[in-house]
Amino acid sequence: MAAAAGDPAAPGAPLVSHRGTPLVSLRGAPRWESTPDSLCGYSLDLDPRLPPDAPIVAFDWDDTLVRRPHQRRAPGLGWLRAPAELARRAAGCHLVVFTNQGGPKTVAAFCALLGAEMMLHQAELARLGLHVSFFVAGSPRDAGAAAPRQYRKPATRMWDLYLRLSRERLGPRFGAGPRGLFVGDNYDGGDARFAANAGVFFQPPEAFFRGDPPALPPAPAPGVQALLQQARLLALPPAAQGAALPPALPPGPQLFAPGGPPRLVVLCGPPGAGKSSFVALHAADGAAAFQAVSQDALGTRGRCEAAARRTLAAALTWAAAHRDPPPPAGPPPPGSRGVIVDNTNRDRAARKRWVDLAREFGLEAVCVYFPLPRPLALHLNAMRETHPRNPKSVPPVAVNAFYANHEPPSRDEGFAEVYVQPFVYRPARTPPEHFFRWH
Repeated sequence: MAAAAGDPAAPGAPLVSHRGTPLVSLRGAPRWESTPDSLCGYSLDLDPRLPPDAPIVAFDWDDTLVRRPHQRRAPGLGWLRAPAELARRAAGCHLVVFTNQGGPKTVAAFCALLGAEMMLHQAELARLGLHVSFFVAGSPRDAGAAAPRQYRKPATRMWDLYLRLSRERLGPRFGAGPRGLFVGDNYDGGDARFAANAGVFFQPPEAFFRGDPPALPPAPAPGVQALLQQARLLALPPAAQGAALPPALPPGPQLFAPGGPPRLVVLCGPPGAGKSSFVALHAADGAAAFQAVSQDALGTRGRCEAAARRTLAAALTWAAAHRDPPPPAGPPPPGSRGVIVDNTNRDRAARKRWVDLAREFGLEAVCVYFPLPRPLALHLNAMRETHPRNPKSVPPVAVNAFYANHEPPSRDEGFAEVYVQPFVYRPARTPPEHFFRWH
């Protein structure tokens, strides 16, 4: 179905903000699609002379076709590769640029800046008879830079939008020809992963302009599977993996079983490791009788310690009151069995606070460790950012900071036991089509 008049995707529509306010009404201005949390600007320029099922060759922008603005030593458009060279190498192909860009302060500034730059480059390409579509993903701060950036590579929403709009113009055969190609400078990161998610070949620009044959990028599913296998190896006992990690014991029913004095349970693992899910999963095993304290919910470590102190005091009072006669039938009330500290607790200093608190009350402290390889933790965090049902994440720097200062827990810190909880992928919580993609 063709886009309606006034729709940002309609032919001849003005450049609009994510609120629908016209910003530029110049003839030929790029058309834009946007969401409240991320802005994607696009200019669709298709070559009517090509068959719809001609191959698609897509490009990254900065450091692939042009220099970044701060690297341009002379006035001009800063081409890294001459447009004539591009015309020669990509003859007979549908051409498109997909690029992530940082966001200026306002949506208006973002649209005006990138729209103007795109039109200047498109004008030079058009003089050579090249039709090149542009898709630009960015997060201007007033559009919600901290929100999920659904258009940004390696997510394929820009690619999907390009195919949809092109098929509306040229018919359903568009993109049905030979496998496409994405040319980008970031082989180890977003560019290759974008190509893998889109199911196309990938090449660095040097290889493409030399005429080397393209290759398939690292596939996302095997890549994530390898990270899961690495996580399983980290959770094996030392004899099996040659690393000084504590033994892997079943921390569910054994950890939360009723009976005995209250205890303090300290979780240790990077953001996104599944610590909160672990607590929820074992509610039926007795975790519901523990009070979880989390810095995410309470805001500061001091508030967590104050809440834990109150809960442990109340738990001891409850245990003393029900020592004789025994407690009534049914599940014990929340907090009566102790406290679960649902924080990252990345090093010995952070965990010492909790061990000391348990000793203050004459109780034992145990630790549950979630060992993850850093790439898997980063993948899980990025995946959470674009989760279809519950998008949330932390900045990647927070994940990297955990590993930069991480010290694995051990019993010599004062824990009665340290359990290892392997990462478990649960398809019911996250669909495979979302989990086994690069994000």
